Amino acid sequence: MKIKQLLISAQAAAIASATAAKPVRADNTGNLLLPDSITEQFSITSLGEFLGALVTLVYIIAGVLVFIYIVWGGIAWILSGGDQGKTDEARGRIVAALTGMTIVALSYALIRLVEYFFGITVFGDIENLPRPF
Repeated sequence: MKIKQLLISAQAAAIASATAAKPVRADNTGNLLLPDSITEQFSITSLGEFLGALVTLVYIIAGVLVFIYIVWGGIAWILSGGDQGKTDEARGRIVAALTGMTIVALSYALIRLVEYFFGITVFGDIENLPRPF
């Protein structure tokens, strides 16, 4: 029960930080102006760029979920109290998270190999991404 409350608290904190007000400026007509780095970073002009952004988003979500699953398994292991069944269940969570991370890393490497050999770009120019700050 405590793990569920911890996960709900972490989710609430993540939502609160993601929806916090960000400073913006406006021109003389009242139109909001976003900083140049944001508009350049998130301008999608073709289907290929959209799919690349979607793949990147999926990788970010997968990484966050792997982290949460590993932490959840670690906390379950600590709270198992030496019970063999609970320890095995926690170990299974951690192994599943690490297996998922391996699959995500291998799929990323496969996409990068396809980019290299076929001369296409899925993730955009990774070396020259605009910096947020």
